[in-house]
Amino acid sequence: MSNIVGCGCAGDTQNTGYLSQKLFNIKTSMFIVPLLSAAGVRNGLDLSVADLGVELLAKVNHIDPTQRFYPIHDIKNFVPAQEDDQFATTNGGENFKLRPGIKSELWELWGASAQFYGKISGFCQDFGIIEIDNCGNVRGFKDSATATMLFPRLVNTQSWSAKYMDMDDANVARIMVSLEFKRGDNHAKLWLVPSLSFGVNNPLELKGLVDVIVTADPLTDTTIQLNVVGTFGTALTLIPIAGLIAANATILNTTTGLPVAVVSLVADPVIVGQYIATTATQTAGDLLRISVFKASTGVLTQGFEGKVSGIVAL
Repeated sequence: MSNIVGCGCAGDTQNTGYLSQKLFNIKTSMFIVPLLSAAGVRNGLDLSVADLGVELLAKVNHIDPTQRFYPIHDIKNFVPAQEDDQFATTNGGENFKLRPGIKSELWELWGASAQFYGKISGFCQDFGIIEIDNCGNVRGFKDSATATMLFPRLVNTQSWSAKYMDMDDANVARIMVSLEFKRGDNHAKLWLVPSLSFGVNNPLELKGLVDVIVTADPLTDTTIQLNVVGTFGTALTLIPIAGLIAANATILNTTTGLPVAVVSLVADPVIVGQYIATTATQTAGDLLRISVFKASTGVLTQGFEGKVSGIVAL
């Protein structure tokens, strides 16, 4: 059945009785969601799980980037729009509807840095958005009223436009974003998930993972010095990442294809972001790939992800 209004009519007029229900409020946040995983599976939120809060947090932390939800928060000046419907007109002046107008929206992110702008200036894969209002309610697309999967609204990826505007005498630094939804977007297929359904994992307060830069210097055949910094800071000093433990580091010997056990990861007592990793004994000359991944543990906590390849073992 088509998602375009008027194209899926079963031939009967639908009843117009109405039951009171919660309405979606002002959109202030969203999750950017890749439409398909690397395996070709459609991405969405499983509404049938026992704990939706745990399910949502797992999506934000997903180890596979093609299945991850990417939060964007604190949207300002949100303006939805829709083009006029398109009609064909006879010589006698009669109009026949061809298709509904394309929906679009404009919004801004105030106080955003140029580095964050670089994260959202464009996307290389098809994506959609699952919306969040100012009360923490979540809204997405369902194939039917009884379906148990909530999917993102489909965005025309090529329509995404982000512009960075510097601070001036009257305005803060901000990112201005515009986008169009795909022609089949239909509000009648959008459904709301109440904020209370997510328990302590308030969708408004789930932070996205931070990209980190990992550098590695092998010291011996069982020790490697790691330095981990975020991709934010100044031109002179990037922000160091503290609080990592052995479980946050994985090493793969790309020469043999075998994982390398990380026995411990000890933070330098003076230099923030510097660590000594103790590993199983390595063969000199083998190449290593070192990955750092720390999941967010809940609202307002930050997760991290980064890796470095081509490290030559001593």
